[in-house]
Amino acid sequence: MSASNERELITDRGVFKCKLTRTRNYFDGLDLSKIDGKMFNQIKMRLLKLESLLDEFSEIQTKIEKLSEFEEDQTEQIDSEKSPERQAFEDFYFDLVARMSSVMDDFTNKPTIKSESSPQHSQIK
Repeated sequence: MSASNERELITDRGVFKCKLTRTRNYFDGLDLSKIDGKMFNQIKMRLLKLESLLDEFSEIQTKIEKLSEFEEDQTEQIDSEKSPERQAFEDFYFDLVARMSSVMDDFTNKPTIKSESSPQHSQIK
């Protein structure tokens, strides 16, 4: 692969990092004490969108690592778990996914309050 291919891969990797950062910025900007159904659904949709992001990032990162390995003429394959870019992205990703999932679980398990103004029906005898 050429240097231009490597630059393209690095640019693609940056796009995935930006997507993750945008989602985190959205989530961190929410007032979670005022979560409602609409906000819950937005979090849910963004979380679903994140699911494929890790696989897509990993695919690009693996290509970059293999390119680096090839260019450096190394005989030993790079340990992808020790890749600082991969590790940082995964840490960021899993932290965000865990926080978003926790908020969704809390909202889903929140007891509903019945309105006192609801009509009371008496039994017909």
